[in-house]
Amino acid sequence: MEYFHTIRIDPDKCQGRMSCLRVCPTQAIRVRGGKARMLEDRCIDCGECITACKNGAIRPLTDPVGELTKFRYTIAIPTPALYAQFGQEILPGKILSGLRRLGFDDAYDLAYTCGEVSLVIQEYLRENKGPRPIISNVCPTVVRLIQVKYPSLVDHVTPIDIPREIAGRE
Repeated sequence: MEYFHTIRIDPDKCQGRMSCLRVCPTQAIRVRGGKARMLEDRCIDCGECITACKNGAIRPLTDPVGELTKFRYTIAIPTPALYAQFGQEILPGKILSGLRRLGFDDAYDLAYTCGEVSLVIQEYLRENKGPRPIISNVCPTVVRLIQVKYPSLVDHVTPIDIPREIAGRE
């Protein structure tokens, strides 16, 4: 199976110090010939290797905000966790306005959809007698960690669409 990873290793910058290898929770990094390389089927895109690499050889794949101009219509869909980072004095509406000023055509407040998904999960728990406890599927890194390192827990991951996916379809 092919995976799209957001982590890139620049072999020209890698000095083979192996700090990335030591912090990887899934042993997805190998060092051969003094250069780190990723085992794509084991990487969960957690970013621990990025933090550990002091040479800047491991970097996240990101798009500059200017890339928004390539799309006809853009919508920012931040999670409610973003709001908490600004403190109580800055309300979500102000943050959404800021995202529009950055270049997004619109910004969608995900809080309502999160509430709706919570109700669906409660109904799922009432009707489904499957394995417990259930594990949220909101974080793709956590889901991938379970798939790679704890496959016996895969059936515990909720099969319900995540709020951002639902909002993206609306």
